[in-house]
Amino acid sequence: MAADSPHIVIERVLAAVGECLDRQSAEALIQVRSDEQMQERIEELADKSTESPAIRDFALFAAWTTMGEGT
Repeated sequence: MAADSPHIVIERVLAAVGECLDRQSAEALIQVRSDEQMQERIEELADKSTESPAIRDFALFAAWTTMGEGT
């Protein structure tokens, strides 16, 4: 995998963010849920996921952030 691939970039960003968070902040971040507009955008990006690996990776990350929605 290339050093500048979207997977590596996302991993590096998440690692850096994770190092900056205390437990309370991390738990608050986990509780973030998408609103209707954001969910529509996630679905739009997911539909375009075959067009670009970067768009696919973002859509997957965005979907991951909403996994607990409705619970």
